[in-house]
Amino acid sequence: MTGPGSRKARNLDGDLRAAISITAHDNPFSMTIIHGRVAETITDDEAWDIIDRIARKYTGQPYPVRTGRIVFLIDP
Repeated sequence: MTGPGSRKARNLDGDLRAAISITAHDNPFSMTIIHGRVAETITDDEAWDIIDRIARKYTGQPYPVRTGRIVFLIDP
């Protein structure tokens, strides 16, 4: 998820390669990196459905800032 004019969105516009790094909460020295390509770009109401579902999982509330957002689905 990112804003449409963000550096991330602009970078992915020209090059679909992406990497996601995940660090263990209880051990910052334990991590994994997933490399892949953007398989799908989601905008508008469908993007907000995904963003709100994630926000509700962690905060119990929909995502509070309602500005333009893009969701990139990554194929690892």
